[in-house]
Amino acid sequence: MSSAVTILKGVTATRSGKIGVVLVGFHLLLALVAPWLVPYEFDAQTAVIDHAGPSLAHWAGLDTLGRDVLTRTLLGGREALLVTIFGTGLAVVWGSFFGVLAGEEPIDHVQKSVLRAGDDMHPLLRLIMQIHVAEEARHIGFAHQYLQHNAERLSRVERGVISYS
Repeated sequence: MSSAVTILKGVTATRSGKIGVVLVGFHLLLALVAPWLVPYEFDAQTAVIDHAGPSLAHWAGLDTLGRDVLTRTLLGGREALLVTIFGTGLAVVWGSFFGVLAGEEPIDHVQKSVLRAGDDMHPLLRLIMQIHVAEEARHIGFAHQYLQHNAERLSRVERGVISYS
């Protein structure tokens, strides 16, 4: 089973996940068929009437420049979808990479050093640090196990990305 199918099954396991998949699917469908649905050009203006309310000719009305709001909304949804996909991908890649390098590793190192020094500290703080260090060790174990089972199947690019994270 492909990873996309596995992810989709996991997402649709809950009611809110199913609703989300339906909404995203509807957005994708609208983005694909929008050029054939819109009654006007994206930048077409009606000079005589500006900022008019809904009518039979303009279902969602006109903006202040006399452009059809429904047309601009449907066609603008395509760009919004592209920005969302690109932005999310960039955030995941860069955020994961720099989040681990700049956040987790230095904090883990400092916490290990403090715990090894044996300084007096509040017991709750010591316990929280011990839990965090144990959790990080667990993450490292998961990563090691993943590499043992999947490294030979990864492409050269995937191995290169993993080597930096």
